[in-house]
Amino acid sequence: MAGVSGIVPAIVTPFKEDETIDHDSLRRIVADQRAAGADGLLTLGLAGEGIYLDLEERAAVLDTVLAEAEGLPVLAGCTADTTEDACRLVAMAVAAGAAEVMVAPPRRPDWTAEEFRDHFQQIAAVSTADVMIQDAPFATGVELGVEFVLDLAASYANVRSYKVEALPYWTNAIRARSVAGDKLRVLGGHAGLYMLDVLDSGADGLIPGCDVTRPLVSIWAAYKAGDRERALREHLRMLPFLVYQAQSLGVIVGGAKAVLHTRGVIASSTARLPAARLDGATRERQLAIARECGLL
Repeated sequence: MAGVSGIVPAIVTPFKEDETIDHDSLRRIVADQRAAGADGLLTLGLAGEGIYLDLEERAAVLDTVLAEAEGLPVLAGCTADTTEDACRLVAMAVAAGAAEVMVAPPRRPDWTAEEFRDHFQQIAAVSTADVMIQDAPFATGVELGVEFVLDLAASYANVRSYKVEALPYWTNAIRARSVAGDKLRVLGGHAGLYMLDVLDSGADGLIPGCDVTRPLVSIWAAYKAGDRERALREHLRMLPFLVYQAQSLGVIVGGAKAVLHTRGVIASSTARLPAARLDGATRERQLAIARECGLL
């Protein structure tokens, strides 16, 4: 199966005030992303609070997103803290029709490199779809490192994508591309904060938050049309908001939900991730910056 590329927003998982999944709001999110020009969708990633959902809830979210995607390729987040659960999630996502699966390492800083390698080896053996490795130490407390990911890609034919979120982005992305060439797709993250580095490095895609899809689609299109100056100008306009969000995963998730709630896309900004339950001052500050950057 072909993997995802271009602007692939990480959609949040909306909850009702009692913290059950709000599938009506989820359908509106998917419709909103289609209208904004997304090239694909990531569901159940770290920003989608996937690790705070049980397997049945994750299956239900994936089913809703796939049913509403209308042809957009769907990348399914399958990160879990045990190898057994990660393999179950991968098998479920592939069977449901995900175009690709994305897996970050378990939150196990006590594991050795060999234990992490065995974890990903078992995942690669289960998946008949392409596998994206996400290296996001800011969220998991574990850094795999570019050489580890390159070794996985060389060893397992279906490890085809690398979401680079270990820093510095530029160094890791250039190293991955120089060694793996076109055999390994490289995508950026960090909510779009380093988008010009992503573009200038020749990356295949960007996975930002789902609250900034429309402007980042415009930036991507301008750059691909040869207008780097416009891309830079538009990115600079967005930068105060992206910098504010990049403080933590909690601010990324909570901020995206605050923006989507203010726009009327989701019914509640409720989150299961504790750090995403923004206090009133933080929420209002983020919304004020969003307005200044033209997001509201």
